[in-house]
Amino acid sequence: MRSYVTIALLLAGLAGVAGAASTDICDDPPCSKAQIEAYQNRVAKHLLRAQQARFEAMATGKTKKAGRYDKEFKRAQTRFNDAKHALQTASD
Repeated sequence: MRSYVTIALLLAGLAGVAGAASTDICDDPPCSKAQIEAYQNRVAKHLLRAQQARFEAMATGKTKKAGRYDKEFKRAQTRFNDAKHALQTASD
């Protein structure tokens, strides 16, 4: 019974983290289009750097680093897509 309660609490905590990630775009929601575009540009630069580091690690045979950069790339890609969606739905 304890394990079910623990799992439920962990899942609730993860849902809270996912919701918090969408508010990181700007400090004072609702975000303006200019703030969202600036955030999207920062994330795009990070996305390219992570991709480059991932390919370099793969090319040099550093599989552990390549895996870490792959996770970082996927997180940045998710943030970029969230910003893109926020930009499309922004009313400003």
